[in-house]
Amino acid sequence: MTGGDRVTMREVLGLFDLQSDLLLSRIMSEAPKAAAARAHTLADSAKSVGASRVAEAASELEALALKPGPVMLSAAVGRLASAVIEAQAEVDSYIRS
Repeated sequence: MTGGDRVTMREVLGLFDLQSDLLLSRIMSEAPKAAAARAHTLADSAKSVGASRVAEAASELEALALKPGPVMLSAAVGRLASAVIEAQAEVDSYIRS
């Protein structure tokens, strides 16, 4: 993705870190359909930086939020939040190295 350029990789990962915080915050406070759209964006972003656990959790949340009828997203949001926290720790470690 960055051709091995560590400076560019740090910038991309820093942007992912900020975006994941923003999207997760919005997912937690929005109605299911809006949360699904944000989760889709986060899944795509996570895939682009190799954060597969975040991508999987976001895709799971998206699918659940798009189901007809009332849905409970709290468990899926919790799994996504855990995945984001883990990815952010890895990003922080990479950026500091």
